[in-house]
Amino acid sequence: MGIAKNRLWLGQSLGEPAFDDTGSYIFYLRTADGRRSIVRQHLESGLAEVVTTEPLPGGSVGYGGGTYAVRGDLLVYIGDGRLIALNLKTGAQRNITPKYEGAATPAISPCGRFVAFVIEIEGHADVLLADTTGAELPIKLSAAPAFAGNPVFSPDGTRIAWMEWPVDRMPWEQSLLRIGQLAHEAWAAAAPAALLPLTLTTLSKPDVSYANPAWSPDGTLFAYTSDESGWRSIYLAR
Repeated sequence: MGIAKNRLWLGQSLGEPAFDDTGSYIFYLRTADGRRSIVRQHLESGLAEVVTTEPLPGGSVGYGGGTYAVRGDLLVYIGDGRLIALNLKTGAQRNITPKYEGAATPAISPCGRFVAFVIEIEGHADVLLADTTGAELPIKLSAAPAFAGNPVFSPDGTRIAWMEWPVDRMPWEQSLLRIGQLAHEAWAAAAPAALLPLTLTTLSKPDVSYANPAWSPDGTLFAYTSDESGWRSIYLAR
């Protein structure tokens, strides 16, 4: 007589916590029973609900990277190598990019109309910009660096920054920051291509690691980490 065999999963992992815009909910990535999902939990009631179904969420670049981003009622996540937009109010879901060899680290513009993300393709990386409606094909913001990560928009939607590093170095050994001034404010652009050309500023020194770009909520300060002094420190610039 055959014996049915079932695998019992005894553990789960949680990661990538993020608050929504109102501070009423916290989102996180949960892996349990061999499946990954994005969970939304109400901070006051404690009620938690799984908001993703298929495809399963999961960033897929070789060096890691975030899986999702949330702004207002819009959740954008990586699934099956493409970006998927999910309306948290209606549950409507749509693919907004083609499938890539690898994709990760989505970042939604303040107006919610665009999303920047990193892909791996043909042995290199690129930072792309897509329309969150999926109506337009994504455009390239970078120039085919070996590796890239951490795209982030300024609060006014006029700038975007990300980090890059070469193939023969690890990012904590040598990496640089690109800070791009968009051609228009994101909310005023009809399509991703209207935000080009970028006016780029590069923060770079030999054998120095620049990473973790971020803007203050009012956009007046730009923060990053660097070991240019010999110690990893946080720097602020206006």
